Amino acid sequence: MTHRLASIDGATLYKRRAATVEPVNGHLKDRTGLRRFSRSGLAARQAELDFAALVLNLRKVLSLAPDERAAALTA
Repeated sequence: MTHRLASIDGATLYKRRAATVEPVNGHLKDRTGLRRFSRSGLAARQAELDFAALVLNLRKVLSLAPDERAAALTA
C-alpha cells in the first residue's frame, strides 16, 4: 500500500475515496451505533445496511421543523 500511495495517481485515488465513502460509513456508525452486522450472508447484511440508512434518513427528516419536513418529503 505504501508503494501505491507513493505515486501521484495512487494518492489522488485514495484522497477521492476518503471524501466519498468514509463520511457515509462513519456517520452510520456514529449516529446509529452500527458497529458490526448481526446477520450473515451478503443479502442479509445488505438489508441490514439499507435498514440502518433508512432509519438514519428518517431521523434526519423528523428532526426538521414542520414546514421544512413537508418540503423535504415532497422533494
